[in-house]
Amino acid sequence: MRTVLDAWGSGPNRSNRTGGDFVRTIDHGRYLVDEVIGRGAFGITYAARDTRLRRPVAIKELFPPGCVRVGSQVVPTDAERAAEFAHLLDRFVDEAENLAQFNHPGIVRIYELIEESGTAYVVMERLTGSTLARLLSQRGGRLPVDDALRIIGEIGTALAAVHRSGLLHRDLKPDNVVITDDGRTVLVDFGAARQFRPDASSTMTQLVTPGYAPLEQYSTRSSFGPATDVYGLAATAYRMLAGQAPPAAIDRIHGVDLVPVVHVNWRVPPAVGDAIGRGLALHAGDRPQSVEAFLGQLRSRRTAVPKSDPGVSWLAGLQGLLDRARSRLPHMARPRRRPTPVRAWLPVMIGLAAIASVAPIHVAAAVAFIGLPAINAVRRTRAAYQRQQRIRGKRWHDPFGIPVALAAEAGHAIAAVATEMLEPLTITAAGVAVAIAGLSVLDDGRRPILAIRLIAAAAVVAFVVGLVRRLARNPRFPNGLAAELVAPLAADDGRLSSAGRVAWAAAVGLAVFVAVTPLWPLG
Repeated sequence: MRTVLDAWGSGPNRSNRTGGDFVRTIDHGRYLVDEVIGRGAFGITYAARDTRLRRPVAIKELFPPGCVRVGSQVVPTDAERAAEFAHLLDRFVDEAENLAQFNHPGIVRIYELIEESGTAYVVMERLTGSTLARLLSQRGGRLPVDDALRIIGEIGTALAAVHRSGLLHRDLKPDNVVITDDGRTVLVDFGAARQFRPDASSTMTQLVTPGYAPLEQYSTRSSFGPATDVYGLAATAYRMLAGQAPPAAIDRIHGVDLVPVVHVNWRVPPAVGDAIGRGLALHAGDRPQSVEAFLGQLRSRRTAVPKSDPGVSWLAGLQGLLDRARSRLPHMARPRRRPTPVRAWLPVMIGLAAIASVAPIHVAAAVAFIGLPAINAVRRTRAAYQRQQRIRGKRWHDPFGIPVALAAEAGHAIAAVATEMLEPLTITAAGVAVAIAGLSVLDDGRRPILAIRLIAAAAVVAFVVGLVRRLARNPRFPNGLAAELVAPLAADDGRLSSAGRVAWAAAVGLAVFVAVTPLWPLG
């Protein structure tokens, strides 16, 4: 797996292309450069080898725009660039000094700072693994609640150590968290880290990542403290559980609502949702004032109930259900009844069984690899496009990016379906084999076509139902996938919609068709 130290300060323009503008050796031949693994706005990150200690390392070189390499020397092109370069060099050294004071498994380790060739080099451990952002992309956008809370706890532990040293990270987001191959959760990119003084107003460079930066970071002079990083930590938790970043703080000031995470992911316990909501408070004084306090609120998501008193346990469970319902009601414009199962599901099941009785393999494959992935891809592409419009403005339009995004989402959806379908497919195939074997025994070896068609129809319906239930537990698909699929068939009051009436007509027509079809025309 590719090394990911390019996430540390390398910015969005990183590239693996090598050229003639990189060094071959550092510190008089002690470090041998293998390749460029990252290029950012202000530097180059190399994969290298420490010949003295015989270990792989990563080396960050300060090489900002406006500089050229003359021989082995990094030289600014003019006086203005020279002044800017001197300032960047001071910041680069400060960043190395900030990181070098830590010896924590959750913070990237700095081995050495080298100043030569007119610039500076930071030698650090070479991490292999994946950024949290990439992991979320691979997992369909969300993580299970327990996994997300474990990662947040590990990030928070590292962040608390940073705060105890009097530093703020100020750029906490999934791109700056690395999950290594050996299971470590490592906080990287301390380029924005700054000293802070509790209960004092200070001046800091404006640095914001929309969705993850609190409101005070939009100002160059404000009161900064651990609560500033608590906002980024809560936003990262929101991203892992909701599948999307919260709205930018500046947009929330102008009326954009923060949708509670429990409304997006019903598996999130209400207490966890409340803790994340407090961590995302716009005003720093309304947030937990330390990372430890925020993590404590997350850990208290379950109240211990003595098992010896079933009455207390029953009441606690009922209270939990009432709290969940109460937390959602204020955000609903009006109650929406679920579609009536008989009216909404029956035509779907009848139509599916009818077609499956004449072409079971075709129908199962079409549902698994065309229907469900297509619905998911369209839904996620539309949601991503709407998020971009909220960020960039309603007039923003990207006609060329839509097909690319749709194709990528379709590929991820097909992969998710292929992963989740193994269990229902195995169970269904075993059931079909047993049913056909039993039919042969009971009917002296004969297999009546009518009975075979009924078995095929029941098998496909069972397979589809099992697959939908499993996909509802996959982070890529919505938790209410089953209800979402039949929602267009019922109106708000529970009656059939026009689409529902069409579905009933189609189901009856298909049933009549297969009833008069003597053989399998498609199967």
